[in-house]
Amino acid sequence: ERDSRVMEEVEITTTEQVEIEDETPGTPSVSGIAKQRLEYWRIFCADGATLPNLRKKTVNGDLKFTTVRSIVWKVLLGVLSSPAEPLSPLPHQNWIAEMKSKRDAYAKLLDQYFVDPHAASRHLDPNVSNPLSLDEESPWQQFFANADLEKLINQDIERTYPEHEFFEKPEVVEAMRRILFIYAKEQPQVSYKQGMHELLATIIFLLHREAINISKQNKPSEAGEVELFDLLNSEFIEHDGYSLFFKLMEKVQGYFLFNKEEGKIQKSVFKETSIFSEADESSPVVEKSRYIQNKLLSQFDSELSNHLQKLGIAPQLYLLKWLRLLFGREFHLEDLLIMWDALFGYSNDLALVDYVCVAMILFIKEPLMETEYTTVLRRLFKYPPVEDVFLFVERAVALIQRPRATPVTPVTPVKNVTHPHVNVSQVNEPRSPQLETKQGGLLHTTVSKLQEGLTITLGHLGEAVVPQNPTVGAIQDELDVMRSTQMHMATRLERIIYSLQKDVVENPEYSEIETPDSLLIAIAELKQIKDILGGFLPVPMPKDVGKSEPIASDPLNVL
Repeated sequence: ERDSRVMEEVEITTTEQVEIEDETPGTPSVSGIAKQRLEYWRIFCADGATLPNLRKKTVNGDLKFTTVRSIVWKVLLGVLSSPAEPLSPLPHQNWIAEMKSKRDAYAKLLDQYFVDPHAASRHLDPNVSNPLSLDEESPWQQFFANADLEKLINQDIERTYPEHEFFEKPEVVEAMRRILFIYAKEQPQVSYKQGMHELLATIIFLLHREAINISKQNKPSEAGEVELFDLLNSEFIEHDGYSLFFKLMEKVQGYFLFNKEEGKIQKSVFKETSIFSEADESSPVVEKSRYIQNKLLSQFDSELSNHLQKLGIAPQLYLLKWLRLLFGREFHLEDLLIMWDALFGYSNDLALVDYVCVAMILFIKEPLMETEYTTVLRRLFKYPPVEDVFLFVERAVALIQRPRATPVTPVTPVKNVTHPHVNVSQVNEPRSPQLETKQGGLLHTTVSKLQEGLTITLGHLGEAVVPQNPTVGAIQDELDVMRSTQMHMATRLERIIYSLQKDVVENPEYSEIETPDSLLIAIAELKQIKDILGGFLPVPMPKDVGKSEPIASDPLNVL
């Protein structure tokens, strides 16, 4: 009876007058709020509305076309409470009070962090509170300190999904700026890092699409409708966005820590980073990347796993982006919503993410089995489009349920390998037409940095010469010197890589280049060289050493 009554209420309008087909076969089309009412009741209030059943719906793809997805995420991420006893009904009667508490808390944070220094200075000593004062209690000190962080955040927000006009709206930009700023101030051990804005963008996009604009003509009339209208109230999109983002970051913040010590509060929380930034070798995301490619993948396809290791494909080069953005750059925004349903629904610890990565790698096995380093890395950087992103969810779940193969012994990185002498004067100018530019231009500077890194590396590796008729002790001493030289050059290369990345990511001149992939590949090559020097990767040797043509894995043809 309730379903029939709700189905008849198709005259009520929503913020977006969009006709959406119900995902249940045979169900008549219902528009706007009427559809949201029906879905809310079925998913959260009807008999059998439990947390396990909700999780099952997300993993089975039953919520692909839902219009109350943001409420589903609030439950799965813990913004809204769920019962301690799994089979107990969802406590939807408590959700209005819970959201009011969280929204009030966010409003207080807004008042705390966004203070007009002029207004705050009126009742303070002018000698203390003025723009030139260095006193820590001066509101101006906080204002100028905040400006650095805001500038960093604004740079990234301006680049958010440029193909979507939605993210250019002033109210959207301002809400994202405030949310990211407050999060950085509230979580100084993590602060703000590039990539967080893209996670937030997905949340804000969803909240805006499902929001209900409450007006005199559009008011709830009964208990279930009161809950729905409150949870989707358009007045609190920003507040709810912060709550969802905060809970999501609790689960993925380890992906944004660049070393194990970064969990401690830093003196400078405005460290600029890139989504492609090389994390510390001991960082959680690098350890996770190695586990996925070298161990987990090996359990299902040891041939492919060992092939990638033999090529010297450092897993963090591509998995950093997959993990930090939860596949945000690999799939279209609409597909990403469906993917996140399953990621959040499968388990609290996002365990499905690892298996989705493996499923994606296996899906493109054929091109990954090529022998050229650059060809393989380019395919991992530019993942091919798929018709239905849910394919990877199904395959990931199947991998979890599949018996594991006995993994083959992984490839061991080769350390302390001597290199033949290389004449630095033979290093040629880069010949890639994509990098040709006028003397003194930005790309010329980039190429110079690439040459500098390679010249430093080749030159110093060619300097160590083992004496004739050496003793064991002399050989060991020479190896120790070469090892120290390798580590020193790896450190210098790391500084060059960071400077180069910063140019590529921040400078608008690169947006005018039609095919900038070669620059990303070049950066990846330098990172590989750094890891080889540091002993973290084996040395990729060409098949025919005696041949004079360039090594196949050299994207710039400079060797």
